[in-house]
Amino acid sequence: MDMSVAEFANQRGVSDRRVLELIRNGDVRARRSGGRWLIGVQEINKRGQLRRPLSPKMAHALIALLSNWSWQEGLDPVQKHRMRRHFAELKNHKYPSWLLSSWLRKRGEVIQLKANPADLLELQLDDRIFLSGVNDPRGGVAAGDFVEGYIEKKFISQFKRDYLLVESDAPNVLLRMVNFELERPLPIGLVMADLADHNRPREDSQVARLLKAL
Repeated sequence: MDMSVAEFANQRGVSDRRVLELIRNGDVRARRSGGRWLIGVQEINKRGQLRRPLSPKMAHALIALLSNWSWQEGLDPVQKHRMRRHFAELKNHKYPSWLLSSWLRKRGEVIQLKANPADLLELQLDDRIFLSGVNDPRGGVAAGDFVEGYIEKKFISQFKRDYLLVESDAPNVLLRMVNFELERPLPIGLVMADLADHNRPREDSQVARLLKAL
């Protein structure tokens, strides 16, 4: 189900102009139909941007820090100090998932897809997919009817053809496309960020649990 810009603006309590700006910036996903923007109802549950996204270097450092990996390489003293401050803020924030989602929102281009439910198990076992978020056991959430993960961008076209995947506003497959080679297991910092993006109490509680363990 889709809604107009005006309907979305009314539910969010913002102006139509602000919604159009969010669409242009990629913060709200929308499609053009008959000369107007249509927005999927699932967009209404997405968090607004609490902070500006971190730079790629700082985002990489934060993911490494959350994953108990070496994170200081390539950072100058000011950046190291800033990263420690970011980490402390995240640990003590009232809404850590919201903050994490804002900081790491540009970690990969998101594509929402619809698959035949009968293919989901086979899809999860495909070597081209690096499962994350609700599909990573470390995240503490089991989701057999939804596939979430990362894929190298060079594989996505063939991957979509293999499983007859189509882009959808009601997806059961959510992939983040990246331009670098991935390794297993994915850093837990990425898993935490993916859980945070769901903006649901169950996933938020798991982010809090993982943060508390650090």
